[in-house]
Amino acid sequence: EDEAYGPMPPSKTLKGIRLHIRFRDRNGVVTERDVVTNWYSHDPATGNGGLNAFCQLRQGMRPFALKRIQQAIDVETGEIIPDLGTYLDAIYEATPQGAVDRFLKVHSAGVFVLFSFAKADGAVRVKERAVIANWAQEQGLEDAQHLEELEKQVKGWYSTNYAFWDAVKTVVKEGKGDQYTANLWAAVTAIVQSDKTPSEQEIEYLRYASERLNQPMPPLKTTKAPS
Repeated sequence: EDEAYGPMPPSKTLKGIRLHIRFRDRNGVVTERDVVTNWYSHDPATGNGGLNAFCQLRQGMRPFALKRIQQAIDVETGEIIPDLGTYLDAIYEATPQGAVDRFLKVHSAGVFVLFSFAKADGAVRVKERAVIANWAQEQGLEDAQHLEELEKQVKGWYSTNYAFWDAVKTVVKEGKGDQYTANLWAAVTAIVQSDKTPSEQEIEYLRYASERLNQPMPPLKTTKAPS
């Protein structure tokens, strides 16, 4: 296996950055390429990573290992880029995807708890999405584009009982404080009380989370009170 191509860190979507690169392939052949980025990956600790881009020379999408890019120039600015991975990281961090990534590094467990409650009856409804967005705003994700990106990412999530249990345990382990837990529980309550009778799955989740988070069971729209 070519060491320049692995192991690769997770990829990040970053479209439309125009670069002129000098690239050396695995056979040692060096070519000049004009490329337009599609996605990239970068591990700052090791320098490993890759760039997936449209290559004008080859007239198609091509992968480029960062370690094989000998020089890179930003076509728009003319800037010679000393460290392409770090350069792309900085651009990515300024995008809505980058902002949501930063947010989820801190709050992914909380968001997943809310998502699990919303998804417990099979569908995340409009009011439930609004509750999740409002909670995210309370935690500092205020830009409208960032909130839209969060909703887009959450749509692709999949919840299981084990994943929900782990998320609740993580919230407890993170220990962000009583106010954080209370705000999260208020959002949970708003979801389960949103214009529908809570499902059995939601009630089961409530019992589990109530005990773990040390929060009271909320009043429920059900003819049979939970024991």
